[in-house]
Amino acid sequence: TDPTSAASYRDAASTAAQSAQSALNSVNAAITTANNNVASVAPNKQAAVTANANAQAANNSASAAATSAANNSDYGSADKAAIASADKSTADAANSASAAMAKTSGTTDPTVIASAKSDAENYASQAQAGSTAVSQAITTASANAKAMSDANTSASNAAASASALNTSAQSNSDYG
Repeated sequence: TDPTSAASYRDAASTAAQSAQSALNSVNAAITTANNNVASVAPNKQAAVTANANAQAANNSASAAATSAANNSDYGSADKAAIASADKSTADAANSASAAMAKTSGTTDPTVIASAKSDAENYASQAQAGSTAVSQAITTASANAKAMSDANTSASNAAASASALNTSAQSNSDYG
């Protein structure tokens, strides 16, 4: 046999073996990636569901408090507007969280799901902040209403004192 052709066969076989090994390595890497993606898909979907549930809960409590505040005749219009604004922000964030969670259904794409999970968690955080803002705005409205009530009481007391003094002065025969 021709040693040159034998050497070229060996080289060709060696190259083919390396190509096969390289392909096998690629397949193994792809399988590892797929397994990692599968492992992250379910938890990320669940995290998106949890984040949305938290956002809806924050929105529900904010909405109930804001509705109650809107019906409180002691609260001033500026305070009511601040409460309504915070409530709207909360509702918007809750709607966005719901939309983000919806992106996880019907897909197993790990990138889409990871992104949706991240969005849902951000919106849930915004909804919780909005709910806190509603609560703080109500606290401010209550304090303002009390200050107004106290001021009215003081004014009323001062008017009563003035009236009593006036009555006393009218009946004082020493006065000209």
